[in-house]
This record gives sequence, structure tokens and C-alpha cells, in this order.
Amino acid sequence: EPLPPADDAVLARIQFVTDASGYPNRPPVQEQYEIVVTGDSFTVPGSVESPWPALLEQISGKNVLNLAMPGYSPRPEAEAVKLFGLGKRPNWVIVGYFEGNDLIIEP
Repeated sequence: EPLPPADDAVLARIQFVTDASGYPNRPPVQEQYEIVVTGDSFTVPGSVESPWPALLEQISGKNVLNLAMPGYSPRPEAEAVKLFGLGKRPNWVIVGYFEGNDLIIEP
């Protein structure tokens, strides 16, 4: 059911914390992460209180480094992993892929 006309309501309050590199991780960043994730707005904690990387960390018990940013596509996702993720010696790298716009070829 839609909201009432001319309604002014707070639907959610979501805390967005970033690390020293500007990614959505609580500081301090660790020396090693078992899992590194990247993706776009579906992977960033901007629209939900517990994004899937946080749930993955909670359920798996593994430490997760989130290198996602709104608007990212495959090329900047790969660059983020290369620059900030691989040095953390992860066992897994997981890419959050959205078929709605991630198929667009970048110049």
C-alpha cells in the first residue's frame, strides 16, 4: 500500500561507516581477510541495515573486506580488488554482479 499523500516519514536510519580508503568497512582495516567482496550499490550498506557482505561475515564466521561502491561496474570492481584486496591474501574474492547494468561495456 502506498504512503499517505504529502507524508514526511523516516523509513530507515542506516549508519554508513568507511575505512581510510573510503570503502564500507569499520576501521581499522585488518592485515588479512579471508573473503574480499566487491560490487555496486547492491553490495554497499546504503539501502539496507545489513547488506549481504555483513550477513556473509556473520554466518560464515570469516572476516570480510567490502570493496563495493555505488555505481561500480566490472572494471572499477576489478581495480578495487587489485589495489586494495589482493594484498590482504583472501581465500575468496566474490563479485556482486547485477545483470541490469553490469553488462554495459565501458570505454
